[in-house]
Amino acid sequence: MTVTLTATATCTAGTARVVPGTPEKPGLPQAVSRRLLVERAGFLTTLVQRLAGGLLATAWTERHLDQLASGVDAEGRRLPSKGWMALRRLGWT
Repeated sequence: MTVTLTATATCTAGTARVVPGTPEKPGLPQAVSRRLLVERAGFLTTLVQRLAGGLLATAWTERHLDQLASGVDAEGRRLPSKGWMALRRLGWT
């Protein structure tokens, strides 16, 4: 049996700006160069990848993966095709 989970997210590209200062005292927005934007996006992508990898390695056991691969929840209902909904149904949120 093959189970396919689908994650959906929208992404919109535009001019990148950084707001220096703090939330209490923000400065004026300043344009960010493409090089800096790529550098920051790369850093954040790596950070999210490492955090997610650590979470998966510690929180998802063989039993969890077997339950997800079965395609049904504890009550025998078919899991939704959207990944976040399937995890919610399984109580993993």
